[in-house]
This record gives sequence, C-alpha cells and structure tokens, in this order.
Amino acid sequence: MLAACASPGSGPAATDLRQQVIDTERAFAATMARRDHAAFTVFLSSEAVFFSGAKPLRGKDQVAAWWKRFYEKPD
Repeated sequence: MLAACASPGSGPAATDLRQQVIDTERAFAATMARRDHAAFTVFLSSEAVFFSGAKPLRGKDQVAAWWKRFYEKPD
C-alpha cells in the first residue's frame, strides 16, 4: 500500500522541472542585463557561499556586496 503512495508519477514531470530551471536561469541572467542588483539578491540564499580569492564569502549580504560592482557599470 505504501509503495503506491510513492510512485514516480506523483510528482512534477521532468520536463516541468527542466522548464523551471530554464526560467529561473533566464530571470537570474536578466538581472545583469537590466543592472538590477536588488533583483539579483532575490536569487541569493542566506546560506550562500561564494569562492573568490583567499577567503570565501559567506551569506547573502557578503555575496551581494561583492557582486554589486558588476551591477554599477553599464557593461
């Protein structure tokens, strides 16, 4: 009985999940095209870790602050 409850067909289709990833990636990239740093930060987790240089950046605030410079210039 429990095996029927966990059947593979009970969740979203793989094509739906794939499209969600594609849509999210495009929305993320669009933040850079629009130079919208505030929108960029919406995609960051409070537990984000970004490795650049000797010391990793930890948390949404540190990662957002490091990336802000790329959103301030037109190119």
